[in-house]
Amino acid sequence: RNKKELTQNASMFWSPALTVHSDPCSFYVELSKQLASGITTQKDEWQTWAKGLKAGEAAKETANKQKSLEPALGKGEKVGEELVNPLDLLQKLEETLPEDSILVADGGDFVA
Repeated sequence: RNKKELTQNASMFWSPALTVHSDPCSFYVELSKQLASGITTQKDEWQTWAKGLKAGEAAKETANKQKSLEPALGKGEKVGEELVNPLDLLQKLEETLPEDSILVADGGDFVA
């Protein structure tokens, strides 16, 4: 929500093609109203977009599942030492928690 932070890490971790300064909550509220009311004249485009998002999420979940099976090896002072794989830990936590649980993680630019 802070315009100064919009491109704070640009070119360090990614290069944005388009930046939009807006309130994400307001955007999603308005988007859901548009979709729920059927006002949008481009319903097929929205459905295609939503399917693409779901496919991307499924692909990311599959990739994260594969990464969770890999050993997490330390660096620096712990070089070569096998550590806890954070993806494996969170995968097991997700499998253990009730379906209606909500996990919140703030890793800034580094949360998968």
